[in-house]
Amino acid sequence: MPAQPLPPVQIPSLGAGAIGTTPNYQDGATTSLGFSLNVPPVQAANLLLLNEILAQFVTPNDLPNLVLVKTAVITVSSAQLQSLFTQPVLLLAGIPGTFLDMISCTMEYIAGPTAYTVGANDKMTVQLGTSYSSPIDDPFDNLYAAGFLDQPTSQVCGFINATGIDVIPSAAVNGQSVYLVYGGGTGSPTLGNGSVKLTISYNQFVL
Repeated sequence: MPAQPLPPVQIPSLGAGAIGTTPNYQDGATTSLGFSLNVPPVQAANLLLLNEILAQFVTPNDLPNLVLVKTAVITVSSAQLQSLFTQPVLLLAGIPGTFLDMISCTMEYIAGPTAYTVGANDKMTVQLGTSYSSPIDDPFDNLYAAGFLDQPTSQVCGFINATGIDVIPSAAVNGQSVYLVYGGGTGSPTLGNGSVKLTISYNQFVL
């Protein structure tokens, strides 16, 4: 039996409303599939339309296989930086049954009145696991602290995954969290008072 075409979707004018009126908005908008929209508040009428469209193409059973790119912004304080060598900072908490597949990472050093004192070989890594010497996976690694944290002005760095393809057993990455780790030298940055803001795009891949 030949496949039947989907019925046409009638799309009204988005954000429509009488001139001079303010449309009603709905906070915490959630689709019919149960996940929240990572966008500003959505007009209720538009959300109903989106649910109708989703229902024609996707069912709740398809949800684990959808690639939903997420973005997290985390600020690491001066106190955390000054203990980073012995206390890695949790950036993304792992969930059993999933793999946090990091797509991109940008790190911004927001300079304070005093720059940090760092060792010549000190490096920062965004990785799965807390061990600098034996990471589970380190797609964003080896940003030298010298030339970054020891500067009097703010700096920005876009990490590049230069390690190639890592093939890792699923059991090793299952539920693992992402950390900011400091190593390569003998201690944490000292004396400074700036902060670091990380922006990470990632996919929570269902194993």
